Amino acid sequence: MSSSRTHWLVLQELLERGDPSFVSELRKFDDAEKLKAFAPQWHADSRLQARRLLIAYLEQPLNAYRHEPLVKRLFKLAEAAGDDEVMGSFLVQLDRSLRRKRRKQRRHVYESRLTQQAAQNFAAQWTSEGASHVTVNNWGGDYYASGHFEDEVLSIPAGTTMPRQSGWKDVFTGQTRSFAEADLARRFLFSVHTRHYLRRRAWRYFRSIGKENPQRYLAAIQQVLRKYDDADMQDGLSLLDNWGLVHILFHHSDVLAARANGWLVKPEQSLSQLAPAPAYPEIWNDPILLMGLIQEAKCRPVRQWAAKLLKRMPPENWNCIPLESWLKLLESTDADISTLAAEVLQQATGLESVSVERWMTLLKSASPDVLDVLTVLIARHVNPATLSFQDLISLANQRAIPVARLGMGWLETRSPTSLEECRILLSFGEAESEALRPDLVRLARTKLSESAHFQSLWLLEFFDSRHAEVRTEAWAWYDAEPRARQDVELWKRLLESPYDDVRLRLVAELQRLTFENPHILRQRESLDIKKMHFVWAAVLLNTQRGNRTKPIVVSQIVHRLADHPDEAEALLPVLAVAMRSVRGPEWRAGLAGLVELMEKQESLQPMIQKNFPDFQLQSIPV
Repeated sequence: MSSSRTHWLVLQELLERGDPSFVSELRKFDDAEKLKAFAPQWHADSRLQARRLLIAYLEQPLNAYRHEPLVKRLFKLAEAAGDDEVMGSFLVQLDRSLRRKRRKQRRHVYESRLTQQAAQNFAAQWTSEGASHVTVNNWGGDYYASGHFEDEVLSIPAGTTMPRQSGWKDVFTGQTRSFAEADLARRFLFSVHTRHYLRRRAWRYFRSIGKENPQRYLAAIQQVLRKYDDADMQDGLSLLDNWGLVHILFHHSDVLAARANGWLVKPEQSLSQLAPAPAYPEIWNDPILLMGLIQEAKCRPVRQWAAKLLKRMPPENWNCIPLESWLKLLESTDADISTLAAEVLQQATGLESVSVERWMTLLKSASPDVLDVLTVLIARHVNPATLSFQDLISLANQRAIPVARLGMGWLETRSPTSLEECRILLSFGEAESEALRPDLVRLARTKLSESAHFQSLWLLEFFDSRHAEVRTEAWAWYDAEPRARQDVELWKRLLESPYDDVRLRLVAELQRLTFENPHILRQRESLDIKKMHFVWAAVLLNTQRGNRTKPIVVSQIVHRLADHPDEAEALLPVLAVAMRSVRGPEWRAGLAGLVELMEKQESLQPMIQKNFPDFQLQSIPV
């Protein structure tokens, strides 16, 4: 038994079982005569699984090798039987089988004149119109102007038609070579001319139904519209290449013109002016049907088309559409559709029946284009008392500004009632909304300072934030909170900060407090001196910042060495670098401090001389 015969028997068995693999196996079968004879049997098979396999086959590209007889026979059988479902599949696949490309085409221009001036006038006109290689020549007493234009034309690229043979003959070697599978996969059955004819014929089938039975046309076409997807319309040109679809959506449009080889945009028009103008416009008056297309169509132009038709209707017609359908449209990634839903919902009734859980879900899934309207609706119809403190914090922490602003507004009327709720407020240091983050931190510190559970170490959450604006608010909280300013443990922890702006302010603040607050002065010795050394070094060795703080550090180091000469080995090298980076009065103050240090701690003079070789201490005669 031949392999072809065996393959055919396997196909018959797969069809009998309704096996989904039948379609892929059938596409590999290339006996054209058997396929032609099989078409009537398959189309007449009334079993549900056979029908599903037929539709699945027609949803595949028309590029199975040697399947022209099967496709052509199925087309004629469906057309004769009035099979709207199969003809709809053909309409979609034939639309997909033709894609024009823009290319440049050279157009030569040529004129002869008796005078040189007349020929040059032509040449000047062509040049102004964009022609290239424009020349004027004299031959036989006449003057000739010539040149060429580069015109943009639309055409089907060569090599898109499926060959009838499995290979091709190499004219150089005389050998027959097989087509690569990748090459065959990008080709289509039938010539370009035949494909143009078949897709016009497929649309003519539905056009005739529309004239005789508009409701049957409507039922069939809405299913056809659900078959197109975004891959069929990647740009404006590929949209126009869908011959049948454009007839369905824009048949009466003043922007487009139908030609035998495709749709074109009329002169002085553009695709941006394209508006719904369907064939048989009087039948597209059912808002439920249009809403179904908006929700289910896989193709963005179809969804937008249905949305625009729906928007044209009087607002009272929208009332028959369930409220949940409009709410679901708020989640659409298509701005036109989500915006339409937002407009409708602003006038809708019954929103008070929407659950809080549904509103909260919408805040997470709605399109960013409608969040402003959505938050207004939620503020109008949701009682914030029904939300937990954690829920309000979660809203305020959202990246979207309208959502964060809604949560912040509700939080202004609530205060934390437990230690856990206080700690949740500290999460605002990492709030996702950059624009509102400072306001959220400011709100949090106000609420926390008013709380009976206040702890000074909470400020560290903001001091340790990676956001500079949060650390700025932390210092503002520190300035406004006396309990924090007197907390030595807070100072100990601040010494570990990795941020320059905190270290600079820390040094200056410590200098002020040690002289103003005796309590801090007594507790200064409890600070980790190694961490203090690190802070001083970090400030002094910072080449970009801290010019005003460096003299303070110099003073602090000098005073430290006066009381603790055993730390000279660690601090004097740092002080030496610092003295080179300060100027003017600060340098003189530092120099005076060194002199005072040498007088108080004579044992440090050799080490000071080593680190300050240019420094000479001389006695002044009395």
